[in-house]
Amino acid sequence: MQFKKIYIFISFILTVVQVSPSIPQDSKKNCGALYGRVFDQETGDPIAGITVFLPEITRSGFTHEDGHFFIPALPIGVYALQTFRIGYQNVLLNVKIDRCDTNYVEFRMKSSPLNMESVVVTSQGDKTMDVLTEPPVQVEGKKLRQQLGKTIAETISDEPGLDLRSMGPAPARPILRGLGGDRLLILEDGGRTGDLSATSADHAVVVEPITAERIEVIRGPEALMFGSNTLAGVINVGRGYIPTTNWGHLHATVTYQGETVNNGSSGGASVSMPLGPFALRMDGSFRSAGDMKTPIGTLDNTSINTQNGSVGLSLVKSWGFVGIAGSYYQSDYGIPGGFVGAHPYGVDIDLERKHLEAKSQIFFRNPVLKQLEINGSYSRYHHEEFESSGILGIEFGLLSYNFSLITRFKPFGIFRNGAAGIWAEYRDHAAGGLAF
Repeated sequence: MQFKKIYIFISFILTVVQVSPSIPQDSKKNCGALYGRVFDQETGDPIAGITVFLPEITRSGFTHEDGHFFIPALPIGVYALQTFRIGYQNVLLNVKIDRCDTNYVEFRMKSSPLNMESVVVTSQGDKTMDVLTEPPVQVEGKKLRQQLGKTIAETISDEPGLDLRSMGPAPARPILRGLGGDRLLILEDGGRTGDLSATSADHAVVVEPITAERIEVIRGPEALMFGSNTLAGVINVGRGYIPTTNWGHLHATVTYQGETVNNGSSGGASVSMPLGPFALRMDGSFRSAGDMKTPIGTLDNTSINTQNGSVGLSLVKSWGFVGIAGSYYQSDYGIPGGFVGAHPYGVDIDLERKHLEAKSQIFFRNPVLKQLEINGSYSRYHHEEFESSGILGIEFGLLSYNFSLITRFKPFGIFRNGAAGIWAEYRDHAAGGLAF
């Protein structure tokens, strides 16, 4: 029944995606807006499907069939504009947003084949790099689609310093600089995931990579903003549950994957649309795979079935945004038996997470304060483990409440990227079944 709902949802997305939105007729009447067009450098043709991103204020837009894009309700300032699309080199340029004016930009992008990046290992470090200000590793755009795997850990495992630990295809978890578990924090849109993946190797991370927008690996002092036990670092998966941009048009994306080693398939779709001053975003995904096949036979009890969906609504203005979102994640997967640390004959795990979050971001117009971020979330996680005989071996329940308030400062004095705030968490954890 769940797969039937997902099929109907994806069919709806495919139908909606065929609508070709027009360029806003009143673009010149908007204050604090960015309007532009993107062309192919070689042919001069307009390019559709380009993601235009302003990272300082987390606003974004997409180009349409005629190459135009439009990002309304922007605060005044100078921003770095980034572009992403598979098959083209990324572009980085500065744009200035003036009061009560729509700024027009026009640029060309050079095509680029999908070549794998080389990895160079040297015996000497870069002495010119300040470790305390080392920028985070980001996997996004075409790089994210090239490396997309069944889990977050598999997707980023080829990045330098990263690996994964796993007791099967489903419960893989990243390892950063040789450390994992509670020493490596995994976040979703900057907030706690509310799962138990850090407590045991057979517990899965409740984050589906197929609808992720980007994955950030944060190391150094900045990781301490997310908790006191981030010895290895932080991996933040940007999902965009709560819209931070009102795009002005309907946008939709559809992704589908298939693999033969386990007769598996997965698909995801997302829709973003304007509702007056509000922005609405919905997404859904599924993943289904059988037991893995190896050169010496089938590895029993390694199948996986996962469903995931979310809906978010936010009010987007030039002063910032405020929004709320809810998501649901359900997965049942197998853990093979017969090796050290596993159940002798394997175990089947059924888990679900219900998640609510609220977020607000407010920009300031003074020489000291840059912005204020307020986040709150609630997660209900339930997890059951069934032995090979079918009886319930153990079950876990976890209620998580999180709140954070962070003020970011503009460069002044000796500070280049300062922030101050508070973070609080309350967790209610219970275990049942044949708890040992």
